[in-house]
Amino acid sequence: ANTITLAVSTIIMASPSLPLNDIASFQIKLKPKMYLYSSLHKVSNPSQLAKKLKKDGNLALISAKRLVGLNQLYCAANLSVDRRNPTWDTVFAVAASSHLGHVLKDYAFIPAEANDASTPAVEDGEEATVVVFQMSDDTTAETYKGWLDHHGLDKKTMISSDIDDYFVDRLTKKEVRQELKSLYKLTDQELESSSLESCILTKIATKMM
Repeated sequence: ANTITLAVSTIIMASPSLPLNDIASFQIKLKPKMYLYSSLHKVSNPSQLAKKLKKDGNLALISAKRLVGLNQLYCAANLSVDRRNPTWDTVFAVAASSHLGHVLKDYAFIPAEANDASTPAVEDGEEATVVVFQMSDDTTAETYKGWLDHHGLDKKTMISSDIDDYFVDRLTKKEVRQELKSLYKLTDQELESSSLESCILTKIATKMM
């Protein structure tokens, strides 16, 4: 419970540094020797990319439209830092659902089992905006950038804008806020007393208790 409280209470004050252009860096509060590196990309066939990243294990991705902002990813990273694969465990921690198969399909584009008739997060060939990230004990983003290059995530795919600005712009749209409210099953009463971001951070932290 103390871990949950610390993760939520310190996240709101987080602010990323930018050691390399377009790459956001956070030092993990619960394990200061660990860092979260992330960047924003537009990719084709995200399910194919996600399967490659998961097999490799060094990078993960999340659908940008499922996040309220980078603080949500940072909160999830704090909650996952001591797990076996903190990068991919962060994908589970960031999600509204507690069903691993649904999380991988809806947040990380990894197809569900063949007998699952539910709608895929994105059809093959469609583009998607994703946040790619890594948990690492490297103190600079150079190694992270090397992994991006290894997987073809270069300047052609990177969205060259401040990641925080991207999410701030998204949240100006009423339909986006409503979609996130529905996704994380938030009530009007919850949103009367706290911001959308605070409610979502509390929701995912509570899930991991």
